[in-house]
Amino acid sequence: FLPLYRDVVYMIFHSLLILSTVCLMLYGELMRKLNFRYIFKPISIFLIILIPIFHSSAPFAINYKSLIVIGLIFSMFGDIFLMFRAKYFIYGLIAFLISHFWYIGAFTHNGFPKLSVLWVGFIILGIIIYFIISKNMTKMKIPVLIYTFTIAMMAWTSTELYISTENIRFFYSAFGAVLFIVSDGVLAFNKFRRSIKNERIIVLSTYFTAQWLIAISTVS
Repeated sequence: FLPLYRDVVYMIFHSLLILSTVCLMLYGELMRKLNFRYIFKPISIFLIILIPIFHSSAPFAINYKSLIVIGLIFSMFGDIFLMFRAKYFIYGLIAFLISHFWYIGAFTHNGFPKLSVLWVGFIILGIIIYFIISKNMTKMKIPVLIYTFTIAMMAWTSTELYISTENIRFFYSAFGAVLFIVSDGVLAFNKFRRSIKNERIIVLSTYFTAQWLIAISTVS
């Protein structure tokens, strides 16, 4: 009982530490303090990467935990690229695309789900989002189309994993995947369609919540 209680306390403390750094980052966005972004954005994702490393009892092998960790690491690179000027946007997009491939690998590590009505629903959602945001695109149409399809696949496979197992851990990852779509959808709409008030607050809060949920899905 005591070791379990201790693990829960450590996990709560770790999550509160992440919440604190994310709040400091969001404060910097509101106050337009770029140094807060440069300091606390990498720290926040780094702390999230440490969740499966320190709190999951699963060994490091080709398994769910390890694949999620690799996906989080590529997400960290994506975050770093997106912190800087717009010319690095494509590199951030590629890093997150690779991240989603690793997440899909984690969600399908015990077998790829059969195509279903749910799959059709996520693909239709991706198509709708793409056509909404692609109106003013030029050279970015193909990369964004590939990314949209991949994140729809990521959300679908995570949801199918939860439905097939009914494991609460995989509910967290499925919820995180859906929040990822919200975050990226708002980001893309703001970049390619028209400006959204407090866009960065919406994008970053949903994004870090999504990553935290995916990370804690490794804890058993």
